[in-house]
Amino acid sequence: MTHYGNEIVAELDYLRIPAMERKKGISKILLNLNLQQYEVMGVSKIKLEAALSNGGLVWAKAFFVATEPEDVKIILVKAENELSAEQFKFVKRVYDNYYNQNPGGKAFPMSKWSQLAGMDQILQGSRWYGELDLSNSDILTKFKNYVA
Repeated sequence: MTHYGNEIVAELDYLRIPAMERKKGISKILLNLNLQQYEVMGVSKIKLEAALSNGGLVWAKAFFVATEPEDVKIILVKAENELSAEQFKFVKRVYDNYYNQNPGGKAFPMSKWSQLAGMDQILQGSRWYGELDLSNSDILTKFKNYVA
């Protein structure tokens, strides 16, 4: 836990589920328990580095936003190189819409990319810094539904 003035921020350093135990809902159970504790403690934000084998995709689906534009750009370039032109145009549209409205933005909606065709493979191998704003009731509800 880190305190920034009146704000309490949890840093999720490591969540690794052995390959044989994946896709059994274990990570969602653990995240749900973490969330319950975070709420009791008054945590307003969760920060992490999305990495490891599936982390980039998992955290994107869990509504974490990317906080570093450089990380997002690296993923965009990978998508351009590996996706078809038809798939990439939708990826690029999400990117352009966000950064045109939020130049230098620090809350890129990775969940939008996670819903696009072909992006599951791109995000699975990605590495990015992100956060989840628990003080945003819409995001909190989405995260609770995700880990339920």
